[in-house]
Amino acid sequence: MGGAVTLAALLAVPAEAGALSPGDWAGVIAAARAEQLLGALACRLSGIAVPERAGAILHDARDMAAESRRAALWQAEMARRVLAPLGVPVVLLKGTAFVAGGLAAG
Repeated sequence: MGGAVTLAALLAVPAEAGALSPGDWAGVIAAARAEQLLGALACRLSGIAVPERAGAILHDARDMAAESRRAALWQAEMARRVLAPLGVPVVLLKGTAFVAGGLAAG
């Protein structure tokens, strides 16, 4: 099974992570990076046993995803503060809107 197919399977059913070989992990991580889904994969696999090397990569990805969420919320708040005196509403789109709404997709 290719890295992209395995990635899709893991995102759908994270419990399948235990069945992957080290070679599978290399492909999955490469595919996740290429599709900018490494953070999402890391969050989906949180608490699931994975090989040590993959676990370290996923841990770092979770940390980076958390920092990206903090940065998106900070930027949205700064825009709100600047635009508030002008009476201009802030409309959040895509990932920032999901994060601000507390949705898992963020």
